[in-house]
Amino acid sequence: MLNELENVQILFERLISTIKKRKEIFEIIIVDDGSTQDVLPEYKKIKELYKDFNINFFILDKSYGHQKALETGIKNSTGDYILTMDGDLQDPPETINELIDNLSNSDLDAVGTKRIKRSTTIWKKIMISLFYKIVNLFTVKKVEQNAGDFRIAKRKVYDKIFDINKPYYFFRFEISNSNFLIKYLDYEQQDREKEKAKSKLAWYIDFASQAFISSSHEFIKKLFYFFCLSFIFLILIFITHILLSFFALSFDSFTILFLILLGFNGVILLNLICFEFISYKILQSSNLPTKIFFKKL
Repeated sequence: MLNELENVQILFERLISTIKKRKEIFEIIIVDDGSTQDVLPEYKKIKELYKDFNINFFILDKSYGHQKALETGIKNSTGDYILTMDGDLQDPPETINELIDNLSNSDLDAVGTKRIKRSTTIWKKIMISLFYKIVNLFTVKKVEQNAGDFRIAKRKVYDKIFDINKPYYFFRFEISNSNFLIKYLDYEQQDREKEKAKSKLAWYIDFASQAFISSSHEFIKKLFYFFCLSFIFLILIFITHILLSFFALSFDSFTILFLILLGFNGVILLNLICFEFISYKILQSSNLPTKIFFKKL
């Protein structure tokens, strides 16, 4: 959550109303991503009002970004199942029932959601569509279009993700590119209750660059495989060319093919270097923290 002061009370009313009808034991974690509003009194009021529920607030010392806030909540949770959602009420808390039921009555490892209706402006829809198209260039499996971070997953899914140490985890990419079984439920994204949307162009650019950090290694891996395969062909053609020359046979096509593959390998190698450099510079300029500082309420 970030500067959602006016939505906190409504969020908990709908959230508690939903989960209190269920038999499962819930742990509610709210991660405040460095709000500039005076949210602490409201959080204390919520804890007192719903003291019969296990509620914890993690208040970050500054804004680390959407995915880092998610990471904080996931790593500090204790349950066998982890359900993540945004706190602006565009992800309807009532959908929690459907998510839990779909996961518990199946062999699935995770159940995600896919927005079939998005309450936003046209230019934002274009930006989001472009974002997914670019991210999918770097993935082995396609990231589901309009699939956000409103999902439920077994703990083993995140344990597997965190087995690989990264400065930044882009969770919708990580889960889509895992070998776990996941299905998506369609839902309509709701209008914001109180606070207006805060995302600006700079936010989308920053979000996209951090997604690149998380996913680019897959694209680099693809390039490396092409490089190795092409290099093997290059060696074979070179050896064949030498043998033909040894037996005084002329075959200019081999020379042409050799030069083409040599140029192709050069392009791939240049791409590998460029992508590694770009990834490093984005990581360096974004100043992603190695440790997140927060206080627990």
